[in-house]
Amino acid sequence: MADQLTYRLAKPEDSRLYFYWANDDAVRANSFSPGKIEWEIHEDWFRKKLAADDSYLLVFFAGADAVGQVRMDRGAGNVLEIDVSVDKAWRGKKIGHAIMMTIREISDKYFPSMRIKGIIQKQNIASVRAFESAGFLKEEEVMVKDILCDVFYLH
Repeated sequence: MADQLTYRLAKPEDSRLYFYWANDDAVRANSFSPGKIEWEIHEDWFRKKLAADDSYLLVFFAGADAVGQVRMDRGAGNVLEIDVSVDKAWRGKKIGHAIMMTIREISDKYFPSMRIKGIIQKQNIASVRAFESAGFLKEEEVMVKDILCDVFYLH
């Protein structure tokens, strides 16, 4: 499936799609801020992320269908932190794994000297499995907003 995915950098016109994905019930349940996001707050956030030199928003496609997104933020040191979500119509179809394998390729090509980091709530079994199956290694457990999380790294 990974070889059938394509991706591109997000564009301003993707804001509504990201808003839809961000407010999906399962995404909110696995978020560190589980409340619904207001449009004005999202639009401001999205515009700032697109303009930032230290953030990358990627939209993933299976054919013409947008199937998910990855946000990559440069953190302290040599770390690129990622956040991944899959469109609800594509969950359970191994898209998360395919996206994660593509992230491996992207990191090897564009960020070979950086460590790729993902912080996943332990309860989010599908995401934990996607990170593990893509070769990310769990290096620690942390509490984020009183939620126990696994921290995965690549490189």
